[in-house]
Amino acid sequence: MKKIMILIATLIALIGIAHIAVTPLTFKSFHTDALWFGSAGLAFIFLAFLHIMLVIGDQRTLHFIFAYIGNGLSVILFILFLSIVSSPNFILLVVLVVIQTILFVLLQLKTRKTNKWKAVK
Repeated sequence: MKKIMILIATLIALIGIAHIAVTPLTFKSFHTDALWFGSAGLAFIFLAFLHIMLVIGDQRTLHFIFAYIGNGLSVILFILFLSIVSSPNFILLVVLVVIQTILFVLLQLKTRKTNKWKAVK
């Protein structure tokens, strides 16, 4: 399961890199819309790093809780964006993030059965 989760995180990072790469092609001049478009790709890359941290990190720490909250907020934001943006690549991104979130819940339930939570020092 962890290999699948890392693969999905890698795909999300690649979508973010592609998003940044097409910014100069989509916008001929640098302005606010181009900045927002490019920064969305950067947010996808940060989300992928967050997912990798959740997969390889210790699921019993408070870092995991904060990363879980960040992932949940990203899912909510992406679902809200679906009402505005309906391109196939964005739908793919939302599907990947939702699948990743479901896998995190399953990983959390599996970890919770075997270990107790501990505070970060």
